[in-house]
Amino acid sequence: MQENRSIGKVILRGLPMILVTMISSWYIVRNHEGAMFFLIIEFLILYFFYFLWEYYFAKILK
Repeated sequence: MQENRSIGKVILRGLPMILVTMISSWYIVRNHEGAMFFLIIEFLILYFFYFLWEYYFAKILK
């Protein structure tokens, strides 16, 4: 059985998890200066590692 791991599907599959993490992080840092910068950087880092794990490591480990 072949899994379909297109880039778009990987990104959409990770979106709910990333959004929940972002909302909880926003609640923690909402009153601090530079919170938006922190959240944008966190979003990019989370998506980068999630994408690496789901797209590349899954192909290597398979």
